[in-house]
Amino acid sequence: MAAHSGFVPHAMRAIIDRVEDGVAVLIFESGGRAYVPADQLPQGAGEGTVLRIALEVDANANASEIEDLIDKLRRRTEEHL
Repeated sequence: MAAHSGFVPHAMRAIIDRVEDGVAVLIFESGGRAYVPADQLPQGAGEGTVLRIALEVDANANASEIEDLIDKLRRRTEEHL
């Protein structure tokens, strides 16, 4: 099927383990975890909710946007060291 059809054959599933200090902890059924700002969760999602997660390449991102995002992530990482 075409990538633009809305069909996501390899979507991941995760459960919201908990929400603490505005951060949701997701545990993936395939292993691993992720930390997501709670305000980015779908409406009505909370502890115990199962999420289907698909990743998508942003082919329209330009070099400046990519550099800004990398800088932002580096600053956040340094703040938490």
